[in-house]
Amino acid sequence: MVNRFRDTGTFTRQEVEIIFGSKSDARIAMELHKNDPDTYRAVRAQAQQMGLVGDSMERYAPTPIADPNAARVFSNEELIARQHFTEADIVQLYKHGGKLSRNLSTLSQPGHEAELAMVKTAAISYGVLPPSSARPAAPKPIAPPAPPAKFKLAPELARRANLPESTEVTLEQFATINKNVLEFERQQRIAAKAAEDAVSNENKN
Repeated sequence: MVNRFRDTGTFTRQEVEIIFGSKSDARIAMELHKNDPDTYRAVRAQAQQMGLVGDSMERYAPTPIADPNAARVFSNEELIARQHFTEADIVQLYKHGGKLSRNLSTLSQPGHEAELAMVKTAAISYGVLPPSSARPAAPKPIAPPAPPAKFKLAPELARRANLPESTEVTLEQFATINKNVLEFERQQRIAAKAAEDAVSNENKN
């Protein structure tokens, strides 16, 4: 089976925090690394991007102040519009508070939408029109959430959890399984020690 993270390269933040969050158990991260190194590396890479691991001071670094002398970056649309219209052209075309002058009135007619859009792009680029004059982009369709990523349990862990070797789990299920296995094995050690102490005490008596 191909794991989902190999297709999309993403886990949800909730999934990542199970392994690398502030309240996560380091033992579970170690078990994941031992069980499936590829999944561990993918989750850790996302945790670094989210600021959950690595140099945590980067998350608290102050926001850099924009340099007013820095070179301006233009979009491809601006570059094309500026090639067709100089700033003087735009100032001449737009008058009376940004309304179209007579020279541009024909562009408002059907069939001139592309040319009119280029003129407006140039006007915004030169600062003659405010950026709010740009046509808002159409909202992107919301994609349905991807199903949780799954990977196969290592045979040794599956045996300790009394699960088939072919069992596939999500990160959340992996964390739950590990917690239950560790707690069960801890209780077994406590019971075994208690039984050993009881036998030792009987022998002393």
